[in-house]
Amino acid sequence: MMKKILQTMLRSVGYEIHRTQLARSEFVPFVRRFAFMGSDFDFWIANPDAKGWYNEEDCKKEGEFKELKRLIKSGDRVLEVGSHHGLTGIVCANYAGSSGAVLGLEAHPLNALIAQAQIGLNPSIQNLRFINAAGADHEGTVRISVWHNSSVIINEETYVEVPTRMGDRLDSEYGPFSVLKIDVEGFETAVLKGCKELLWRRPRLAIEVHIDALAKYGSSVAEVFDLIDIAHYEGTIIIRPDYITVRQFDRTEMPAAGIVNLFLSPH
Repeated sequence: MMKKILQTMLRSVGYEIHRTQLARSEFVPFVRRFAFMGSDFDFWIANPDAKGWYNEEDCKKEGEFKELKRLIKSGDRVLEVGSHHGLTGIVCANYAGSSGAVLGLEAHPLNALIAQAQIGLNPSIQNLRFINAAGADHEGTVRISVWHNSSVIINEETYVEVPTRMGDRLDSEYGPFSVLKIDVEGFETAVLKGCKELLWRRPRLAIEVHIDALAKYGSSVAEVFDLIDIAHYEGTIIIRPDYITVRQFDRTEMPAAGIVNLFLSPH
């Protein structure tokens, strides 16, 4: 039964796996139960990386979930750009409560399918929706890498072409959003450029900034800060690979390389 489910999921996004190929696979998707930070839910573990990444004990320690709980209030409407398999979307939906809502954008078709399957596992979650699209500064299409932790690509032969959505358009259709969360592997500037009207309202922000990868798209931390008008924000920062320690954010102490998570509120 599980083999048939996996074959159907992959075929729906253009992958054909034959019986002999699946029989040799060492990994079969399974459901893991989570109960942390006030969120109790079932979660599809869909590949070997997810088995290691989505571990309840590690998640309990990570500062990101604590900071999201601080940032997101009951009744908030959250736009999450970059949802992967849907775990943070589920947690944010729990924080927003029944009077709030979360809309997640996931560019990779298979990831979006898995994220949607998480909702099917948890019928009590009524305030969460995932869309297969990439956040960008235009409505059209973009090419992304085929690896499940995908990113927008510029010069590669192997790619998947997916639709793009601007945050401002989504804000008018599903908002108004009071929280903007971004995790797009260096494509942050393009996403922010598509959210100019939303940013004008000064929403609370949870942004994963890939400092080195920004240059690949012709951008920089300075441009990110300019787009969000950083002078009007204060908050906290997590400097990876330390996922646990939460520090007060000081733009003058921003690292020159690596990945950081910012959790910002307007003042």
